[in-house]
Parts: sequence; structure tokens; C-alpha cells
Amino acid sequence: MVHWRANRLAAREISSLASLSGGTNGAGARPWSARTWLLLPALALAVMVFFAPHSLDVAISKPFFNGSWPWHGVDLFSTVFHKGLKAVPIVIALGAIGFLVEAVLARRKGRAPYAARWFSNPEKRLLYLLAGMAASVLLVWWLKGTTGVSCPWDAKPFGGNRIIVDPSFSLFFRSGNCWPAGHAGTGFCLFSLYFMLRDEHPRAARFGFAFAMLMGILCGTTRLMQGAHFASHNIATMLIDWLVCAGIYAQMFARGTINKNIRAAFTSPMGLPAAIVLTALWWTFVFDIPLAKQLLERAGSDQLLFLFGTLAAFFFVGAALLTL
Repeated sequence: MVHWRANRLAAREISSLASLSGGTNGAGARPWSARTWLLLPALALAVMVFFAPHSLDVAISKPFFNGSWPWHGVDLFSTVFHKGLKAVPIVIALGAIGFLVEAVLARRKGRAPYAARWFSNPEKRLLYLLAGMAASVLLVWWLKGTTGVSCPWDAKPFGGNRIIVDPSFSLFFRSGNCWPAGHAGTGFCLFSLYFMLRDEHPRAARFGFAFAMLMGILCGTTRLMQGAHFASHNIATMLIDWLVCAGIYAQMFARGTINKNIRAAFTSPMGLPAAIVLTALWWTFVFDIPLAKQLLERAGSDQLLFLFGTLAAFFFVGAALLTL
């Protein structure tokens, strides 16, 4: 028992020393997976682009449309959920800028920055937070203006005059301005909080991830209810912001291992359970999409639960066949 306690205390001391000495940065960072962080989200985003779920989008938005979009004129949605929530990432960015300026001035005066209480290299962490948030917002803004996808309130199924189209990429701004969802990025750009904290404060990082998800879902859902975006627009924003934040993190904190990690993601064998799940998902959303599309087009908004159950049945049948 004494030896076990001594070994446990020694392990804690080694971990603390590694953290203080900068062992959580660069090649010494907590392990990360290029397959999980980059390749799978990129594959999911490609599916959203090349197999855009238009029928599912329309079915999800139908319950919020009754000849008009009644939630569009609600002050709570316009003032609090739309305009008010935009202040959250702005306040976080301003706080990060303040801590960064204080850190630079403190270094010039030969003293430790205030943020050094939390991070072994606070300037780098704060720069990452600002870079991740800014890059996420700017990329979503650019794609919104250049992909040519219209909003639900302009689409023909909801009384508009625009057809629903797949996103297509261009260097020039075009009409549409609705893919991906800009307001959902108000929350999802905060994925950078998770990556900033993950190496030195893993518990706080999990809270940061949950906060970003909740903010993104809240912002995206309220705009969906108002007819400003389809569900797939919000999911695309989530995937784009995740890829941006993960990619910048990998360059800033794991550059020494990123090429090896990405090479291993393509060449190392995938575990059997993961392969079964991914293949079943692929069958469900690609091979079964014609049948699912017909079901969605014929069904009313009150049958969404049945339709989701049908898609789930496709998935479980595919997984069962693969397992056998």
C-alpha cells in the first residue's frame, strides 16, 4: 500500500513538472487523432455538400411554417437569440485580447503575465484562441456569400421563388447567402476554447466543448425556426468550424507530429467496430437516400418521428449485416 501511494504521488509530480516545463505543447501535447479530428469531419462535410439532404431539410422546417414564419417576428428571437447571443464570442475575444496585451507588457517589464497562472505559454494559447475564432467566422462569412444557396424563406416549398440547390463554390459573391449558417457560427467558433484548454485543463476543455455545442445548437435552432436556415446549413457550420479550429491547433501545437499522424490515419487499420459503424452510416445516407427521399417527400411534418425511425432502421440493419 505504501509503495502504491508513493508511486501515485510520484506520477502526479512528474505530470505537474511536465505541465510546468511546457511538456503539454508541441510534440509533448496530449495525443490527438487526425482521423477523428480531421478526416472523419471532412468526410461528413463532403457528404453534406455532394449529397445535400434537401428533402430532410424541408421536412424538418415544415412544422415552423404555416403560410409564413411566425417565429420570425418574435422579439425574444430577434433581440436575445439573434442579436444578444452575438455578444458572447465578442466578449470572449475582447477578454483574450486584454489578457494578451497584459502578457506582452508584463514580459517587457520582466514579470510573469497574469494568464501564466493558467497556461505555461499564455501568449501562444491566447493567440490560438483569437486565430481560431477569427478564421472560423471569416471562412463561414466567405462561403455564405459565394456558395449560392438560398434561405428557406426564399425557397419554393415555403412560398418563395428560389429552388433549393446544392452548395457550389466560387470566387465571387452570388445571391443566396445562406450556406453555411452564419449565426450558428456564433457558438461553433468557440470550439477554439476546447482546443486552447485541452492540453493543460482537460476538465475545463470539456466544459468549453459543451458550451460551444450548446451555443451553436441554440443559435442554429432559433434561426431554423425563423426560416433563415435549413438544418443541414447549421451542421455544415459545425463541421467547418471544427475543422478550422482543429487544423489551426495542429499547426500551432502539434506541428512536429502532424504529418506522421495524418499518414497513420490513412495507412493504419481501422478498428472493426468503427469500420462497421462508418460503413453502416455510409449505406444509410448514400445508398438508401433515394428511398429516404421519396418517404420524406410524401410524408407530412407530423410523420418526422416515423421517418427518423426508418432511417435508424436502415442503419441498424446495415450494421447487423456487416457484423454477421
